[in-house]
Amino acid sequence: MKIIQIGNTRLPSEKAHTRQIIEMANSLQSKYDSILYVPKRFQDNPTLKKNKIEKFYNIKKLKIKFLFGFDDIYWNKKIGMKVFLYILRILLNFIHLIFVLNKNTDYVYSRELLLTVLLKIFGYKSIFEIHQFNTPDMSKSAFGKILKFHFLFNKSPLHLIAISKNLKKKITNYWKYKNLKIDVLHDA
Repeated sequence: MKIIQIGNTRLPSEKAHTRQIIEMANSLQSKYDSILYVPKRFQDNPTLKKNKIEKFYNIKKLKIKFLFGFDDIYWNKKIGMKVFLYILRILLNFIHLIFVLNKNTDYVYSRELLLTVLLKIFGYKSIFEIHQFNTPDMSKSAFGKILKFHFLFNKSPLHLIAISKNLKKKITNYWKYKNLKIDVLHDA
């Protein structure tokens, strides 16, 4: 089985979500033909610049490829325009992925809802891993708009992986659409 995993982090990083992305990549790569794609990010921690990813996370060699584009989080701190920069990064990452993916990929596994939806619309088997709902980073309104955009162009089910039963319940209480498939895979 061929699985493309897309993470949104800088490498290496001291953040917990980065550890989770790396552990997922390590697990997927130990069992499947898998590769981790991450956007190129600005490393503002000088002590981390010198670290090798495998040594930092105490794991064997990972297959990692960096997506071209820019660091929307870094530029948002400098100039603002968070939503515009996020959408621009997602579009650039999408364009890059169109050139590296092929329809033989069994699944594209991502933590980026908009990117997952774009890939799904263009015929890729995409799964979105959701970690939060009704928060500033994943508002009900944004979630609903992105799902409506998906179902406008693609009537097939959208697959989500929720990291808890409570999160799944929050989503299903809000979104009553039969083509939203949600499985629970507990985080950590």
